[in-house]
Amino acid sequence: MEKSKIIIRPVCKDDVQDLWENVYSAMTPRQITEEKVLPAIDRLNKREGIELVAQVDGRVVMSLPMIKPFWIPLGVLFDNNYILTGGVEDEIMGKLLEEMKNQCRMLNISTLISPQLDGSESAKAFMHFGFAEAWKSDGWVYLAMSI
Repeated sequence: MEKSKIIIRPVCKDDVQDLWENVYSAMTPRQITEEKVLPAIDRLNKREGIELVAQVDGRVVMSLPMIKPFWIPLGVLFDNNYILTGGVEDEIMGKLLEEMKNQCRMLNISTLISPQLDGSESAKAFMHFGFAEAWKSDGWVYLAMSI
C-alpha cells in the first residue's frame, strides 16, 4: 500500500461491500447498511457525528465512527478496538484520527473521548496516538484528546 493511495473520507452507501469484507465481517451487508452506514450518513447530515473510512487502492480497509451526543462540544469515538501493529495500519489509523480532528472542528467539537477497557491494547493504542487518561470507572478507562 502506497502512502499516496490512502484516502480518508466520510462513509457512503457504496462502501457496504468493502466494509463487509474488511471491517464488519461478522455482520451481513444488510446489517451494515441499516446499522452502520445509513445511521452514519444521517448523523452527518444532522451534524451529530461522522464515520470516516480509510480507502486504500480503491477499497475501504478501516473505519472510525464518532458521535456528538449532545449540544456540548464533545465527540465520542466508539466501535473501535484498534491495536497497534507496527505496520501500515498504524499509519492509516493516524490519518483517520487527523482527519477526524479536522471534521470535529467543523462540527464545533473541542474534545474527543474514547472509552476503552482499562489496561487493554486498544487503550494503549489510543494513548500512542495522543489520547490521555481522563477518568476510570468500573473497568473502563475514558481517554480524552483536546483538538
